[in-house]
Amino acid sequence: MRIPAPSGPLWVFVLLLGPLMGTGCQSTEPVDSTPELPVQVRIPHVQAPVQRAFATPLPADAPNLLLVSGYKSGAIHVYDLDLGEHLQDIAPVPGAQSIVRGPDGFLYACAEDIHQVLRIDPTSLEILGPFVADDPKTEEDENAGLDGPTAAIFGPDGNLYVASFNTDEILRFDGSNGQFMDVFVEAAAGGLDGPDAGMLFGSDGKLYVPSFYTHQVLRFDGGSGASAGVFVEREPGGLDRPRAILFHGTEVLVASAGNGRINRYDPTGQFLGTLAQVPGPYCLAVHPEVPELFVCSGNSVESLDLETGEPLWTPVAPGSSSLSAATFHFFLNP
Repeated sequence: MRIPAPSGPLWVFVLLLGPLMGTGCQSTEPVDSTPELPVQVRIPHVQAPVQRAFATPLPADAPNLLLVSGYKSGAIHVYDLDLGEHLQDIAPVPGAQSIVRGPDGFLYACAEDIHQVLRIDPTSLEILGPFVADDPKTEEDENAGLDGPTAAIFGPDGNLYVASFNTDEILRFDGSNGQFMDVFVEAAAGGLDGPDAGMLFGSDGKLYVPSFYTHQVLRFDGGSGASAGVFVEREPGGLDRPRAILFHGTEVLVASAGNGRINRYDPTGQFLGTLAQVPGPYCLAVHPEVPELFVCSGNSVESLDLETGEPLWTPVAPGSSSLSAATFHFFLNP
């Protein structure tokens, strides 16, 4: 998996946004043939924060820790949002990708470079060991050929669904012990090519998967794993290397990493416009208590206004505490 660094002048495109449901990053040259998108406001993107704190004060019991996966730094970096400080690193997590809390309360993080899903104590922030992994001491392949896990999410059945980026499959593992169950989505089903970190189950029970190399968001039956067709096509909208999907009210946001856009779609997958443009957007997540959209962008995390897309502040400055290639972030209340 390649993680590029953003370059060149960038602009922020602002439109009305609608929220999210859940949370992968590569930035390349924009595609010149992409049609012009409708915008309401055109303002320069700024790396420096407009403000240094939340626009709305957080409740006392609100999540104040931000966990950020650094793909190239091989760690999950922990920041205190109240103090604006880096606290510690959870390491090693080679090729750190998605983070999710399981039904048992533990955190589960993809380590793409070693083909494992790690379990982490949410209180001590210590790695407890691999949850999904192949045992090199046995002939059996315990992780069923998992190659480059980018997303691991718990489904409605309580089991763990893992995106195998390099084999174009979605594998299912027992949610209680990590044992392989079956191949939920067969290799390249529905044209799947490069399932990425933003995979999630929608409120309709279907599985939505960014297909990185086909520039689409695909849909699969939540019970059988059979293809349910394309949800978002590349055009209109110029979707380029999608990383993340976010359900928010009556809209769906998709991170288009290849051209630095956060696109807006309606519930049927029809293109509505572009919310904003930021360098290499990866993970998209709304803070649980305030209307701010947090976006992994290059080596930083940016905050955008949830209603306007306007840049608000920079919760994690570029390269803070050796953060390199931010791919995912997770809000945690210790």
